[in-house]
Amino acid sequence: MDSPDGQRSMTHSEVSALQQELKVPDLEAGLSSQEAAKRLAENGPNALESHTTRSGSSSFASSTA
Repeated sequence: MDSPDGQRSMTHSEVSALQQELKVPDLEAGLSSQEAAKRLAENGPNALESHTTRSGSSSFASSTA
């Protein structure tokens, strides 16, 4: 099943399985402040590592130098 933005929607059983795997007791309420702080201390912030990309012309210039 696709959503309006083209992404596949999760089934109820997939959501339930993910909820159990992530140990989130209530999807509506989310994690308690204590549980969120504990997970932050254990796992660090929920962030993607950033990386710098070079433009095509920059890559070309450095490869021909």
